[in-house]
Amino acid sequence: MSKPNFFCGIEALQALLQMDLNGFEPETALTVDLIEAPYLFIYTPEADAWELKVLSRGELYDHVSGSGIEKADLRVDRATKNGSGQTSDKMLSENMGAFFTACQQLSRYIRKEGLEPMYSGLDPEQAGIMLETGGSGLTARVVEGKERPEMMCTTLFGGTVMCRPYMDDFMERSMEEESGDCDRDWEKEWREQRERERKQRAEDWMKKYSRYLEKDPRIIVNGSKFVFTGVELENWTDVLEKMVSMGGIERSAVSGKTDYLVVDPGGYGESKIKEAVSQRLKGKNVKVVLLEDFLAAVGMADSASRESAAEAPVKETPAARSDADAEEARRREAEEARRREESERQRRREEQQRAMMERQKEEERRREEEKKRKEDQRKEYKEAFSKWKEACRSVEEERDRRVAQWRTSRAEGLRKHATSVCEKAEKDIGDELAELEKKISDAETALSGLGLFKFSEKKTLKAAIASHNERKDSLKEKLNAARLQVRKDLAGVEAKLDAEEKEYRSGLEIKLPLPAEPEKPGFIAEEERQKAEAKAKAKRKANKENRDSIPAAMEQGKLYTAAEIGELFDESAAWATPKLNALATVGVVVKTPYGGKTYYSLA
Repeated sequence: MSKPNFFCGIEALQALLQMDLNGFEPETALTVDLIEAPYLFIYTPEADAWELKVLSRGELYDHVSGSGIEKADLRVDRATKNGSGQTSDKMLSENMGAFFTACQQLSRYIRKEGLEPMYSGLDPEQAGIMLETGGSGLTARVVEGKERPEMMCTTLFGGTVMCRPYMDDFMERSMEEESGDCDRDWEKEWREQRERERKQRAEDWMKKYSRYLEKDPRIIVNGSKFVFTGVELENWTDVLEKMVSMGGIERSAVSGKTDYLVVDPGGYGESKIKEAVSQRLKGKNVKVVLLEDFLAAVGMADSASRESAAEAPVKETPAARSDADAEEARRREAEEARRREESERQRRREEQQRAMMERQKEEERRREEEKKRKEDQRKEYKEAFSKWKEACRSVEEERDRRVAQWRTSRAEGLRKHATSVCEKAEKDIGDELAELEKKISDAETALSGLGLFKFSEKKTLKAAIASHNERKDSLKEKLNAARLQVRKDLAGVEAKLDAEEKEYRSGLEIKLPLPAEPEKPGFIAEEERQKAEAKAKAKRKANKENRDSIPAAMEQGKLYTAAEIGELFDESAAWATPKLNALATVGVVVKTPYGGKTYYSLA
C-alpha cells in the first residue's frame, strides 16, 4: 500500500507527542484512524509543505475511495513553518495543531522503529497497524479482520455511534442476511436510532432556544406569513394545503416581514432560528412557535404522522395471537438486551469522551505552561541582554574616556618635545651666529687698519671673512630646516596619535574587557535562524524573479539603458542597474559602455 494505516487512541497520540524524535525526518505519508472520535487523519509530506487533512468517518467507510467528508485541513510551509487551513469543527479547531504534530511524530516513529516491513504488504481495507500504550511504552502490531477495533463513527443523521465501519464486515453481514443466518431487524434498528437522534436534537434545541418560544401561543393563520424549519411529516403537503386554505402564506426564509417561525426541534437547523432572533433584536415581531402548536392551529394535530401508511401496525387474528405473544416476548427480551448493550456502549463512549477531554485539557495546560515558560525566558533574556548592553556601553565609555585622556597627554608631550628640539636648535645656532658676526666684525676692522702694501695679510683676512659668511649662511639654512621640521612634527601629531591609538586601544581591551553576552534561549535562536532563512529565501526568490522577468521584457538585438529598463517595470534606473549588472555577471545580458553611457542587450 502507498500509505500505512494506523489505529490508535488519544493516549497513543499523547505518547507520540511526548517522544523525542528530532533526529528523524517526518517524510512518511500515512493515515490514522482515531478510535475515540469519528476522524480519519491523512498526513502527506510534499516538496514545499506538510499537509494534514481530516475526514469524517461514517458507519461504512472506504479508505481507498476516501468516502468521508473533509472536516479540516492544515498546510505548514517548510521554509517559514507557518500554517494555513480551515475547519468548522470546534474540537478540530482547538486541537488541529496537536493532531498535526502527533502525525509528524508518528512519521518519525516509523523511521525510528523501522516499521516499513510491517505494513509494506498490507491492504488498508483488510488490515492496519494498532498503536497501543503500556508498561513498555508505545507498541505497534498488525491487526487484521476481526482484530480491528470498534471506532466512533458518524451516523446518517449527524449522531455518533461505536461500530465497525469496515467494508469486509459490511459484506459479511449482508451475506449473512441473505442466507438467513442473521435475524437482526436492520430497518427497525435504523428507525430507532433515528428517533433517538431526533430526541437528542430536540433536547439540544430546547436548551439553546426555548427562551424564544411563545408561551401558550394564539396563532392567527389568516393573512400571516409562516416559515418552517426541521419538519419531517409524511402528510406535510396536506398540512400546507390546509394552512393555505385558511389564508396562511408560506415563505422559505426568515425576514422582517415574517409573522411565525414554526420549528420541529427534532430535525432543526440553526440558521433560521438565528435569523429570527436577529430580526427580533432589530424590533421585528417574529414569533417562534413549535410544530405541535401550529398543527393545532390548523386543525391537523391528530392526523399528522412521521410514519408512512405501510408502517402502520397490522391487526392480529385470534389464531396468530399465541405466536404473536411469544414473538413479542422474544422481541422485548432482545430489545432489553439491545438497550443494555447500547447503555454500556454509551457509558464507554462517555468515559472515552471524558478521558479525551481531560487529555485535551492536560495538553492545553501543558501548551499554556510551555508558552508561559517561553514568555518568561524571553522576558528574562531581554532584561539580561539590556543589562549586558548597558554594561558594554559603560565599558566602551570608560575606554573612550581613557583614550581621550591619553590623546591629550600624548599630544601635549609630542608638541612639547618638537618645540624643545626647535628651541635648542635656535639657541645653539644663534650662539654660533653671534660668534661668527663678532669674528667677521673683528676681521673687517683689522682689514681696514692694514697699510696699502699689506697684500698677504689683506688676502688672509678677506678669506677668513668669506669663510665666516659661508658658515653663517649654512647655519641660517640649518635654522630654517629646524623650524620647518618642528612645523612638520606639530602638523603630524594627530596622524601619529591615530597610529598609536590602535595599539593603546588593544591594550585597553585586555585591561577593560567587555562582559560575557547572556546565553540566548534555543527557541529564540531558532526563531532568528528561521527568519534569516526566510529573508534569504525571499531575497533569492526576488532576485530570480527579477533575473527571469527583465530578460523576458527585452528584445533581441536592441540596446537599452538602465532608465529604459526601469520604465518597463515602472521603476527607476537605480532599481534596474544592480539587477542588470548581476545579469551581466552571469552572462544573460551584455554590458556595453558607449558615449559616456552604459547600454545593455540580450546575450
